[in-house]
Amino acid sequence: MVGYWKLERNDIARLAATAIHYLRENVLETTVPDAEGLLYLACMYSYQEQFEEMIRVIDRAVKIDERIKGQFQQRKILQALLCACNSDEIKMEILRKRVCQVVWLFRTSRAQPLYRSAEKPIQNGIER
Repeated sequence: MVGYWKLERNDIARLAATAIHYLRENVLETTVPDAEGLLYLACMYSYQEQFEEMIRVIDRAVKIDERIKGQFQQRKILQALLCACNSDEIKMEILRKRVCQVVWLFRTSRAQPLYRSAEKPIQNGIER
């Protein structure tokens, strides 16, 4: 197709680095950061497996606008954020505490949710 080309692995890494640089400069380092822009930056950090940076950005976004938690809980956004956790249960718990409410963490042997919300853990499929 005209205008399209196949991306190589090094192209993807270069584009991701460029996106992070752009978002840092235009969202993070501004006098009044935008919560939605910080959401995108958190996703970029997660794809680069930069967990600590991702968590800092999530905290800042939530501090600016508490309602952004709802967007962090969207399925595709949450999947992106979980990339940075690398199946580390401690990191998943930290992420769960940041975005609260509807974060599903899975056991390695079974795809059973451990938490539905910060207040009500699920045990054996029964909300307590």
